[in-house]
Amino acid sequence: MKLKELKMGSTFTIPLVVLGATARETKAKKPYLQMEFFDGTDSISGNYWDWSGKNVPEKNAILNVSAQLTEYLGTPQLNIKSMTTNTELHISEFTPNSGVDIGATYLEAYEMASAVKDDFLRELTLTILEQLKHLWVTVPGANTIHHAYTAGTLIHSVSVAKIAKAVAETIPGTFIELATIGGLLHDLGKLFGYRINGIVCEMTDEGLLYEHTFLGAQFVNNFAEENNLLKDEKDEAKLELLCHIILSHHGKREYGAAIPPSSIEAHIVHQADAIDAAAEQIRVESDKAGRAKWTERIWALENRPHITTQYTNAVYHSQE
Repeated sequence: MKLKELKMGSTFTIPLVVLGATARETKAKKPYLQMEFFDGTDSISGNYWDWSGKNVPEKNAILNVSAQLTEYLGTPQLNIKSMTTNTELHISEFTPNSGVDIGATYLEAYEMASAVKDDFLRELTLTILEQLKHLWVTVPGANTIHHAYTAGTLIHSVSVAKIAKAVAETIPGTFIELATIGGLLHDLGKLFGYRINGIVCEMTDEGLLYEHTFLGAQFVNNFAEENNLLKDEKDEAKLELLCHIILSHHGKREYGAAIPPSSIEAHIVHQADAIDAAAEQIRVESDKAGRAKWTERIWALENRPHITTQYTNAVYHSQE
């Protein structure tokens, strides 16, 4: 059972992970707990009014929560009746995930890199995929916003590479393989800037100190030199172009880019990144909206509601 499957007003018992618990008092000085829970996909707040005033649950504790689903100011919340410790489930079962086959996605990335004919770009990318596989298959793409789940960086990067390749193939004068590999490695720095701690996607110390664009470009540059992958001046030039894509893929300095895009390939990767990030956010918010036409406001997309994917699909299929 998941939170989104529950009906308003229903009473149930469901295993949830504690994101936070704060001891408070009512106006009558009676203790209660203000709680925040996570079910592996969605989060919800709740109040435990009949709390005894002892033993505040710890963060990441798994509890069997008996409650009624209510609403406060238009937002669903739990009216908690009782809570007991769940000893059967492991925290890993609540780790945020997309439902995407991570192994198959990693293989897709590997096959995409293997198909590149340019020796330098192919060897560089395959070696990075191999040596950092443990990070590719685990690190999220963010702590919120988009792709904030296990292997989110990998899943997003493969999508961006596919979009970039498709666009590059339609534009004369484009180095298609550079755009493809640029898409695949554009967020490489996130492998060092993010991690999953229990069930929480969070930034590492490196991520807090340095922008992921810098971390990615620095890593690629050092990696190529340390592994003797630079055979001639052409390889050095390709590395320079690749690092530029990584540093510029956010488009503008105010959005986190070290430099604005200055090549066709850099512009392509920037736009491919923006498209995939926006699409992911709309899909996620569409799932939350049920059968509605509009999503809630999406902060990163100009804080505007967007038309849900299910509405668009319903319109399309009704014409068939």
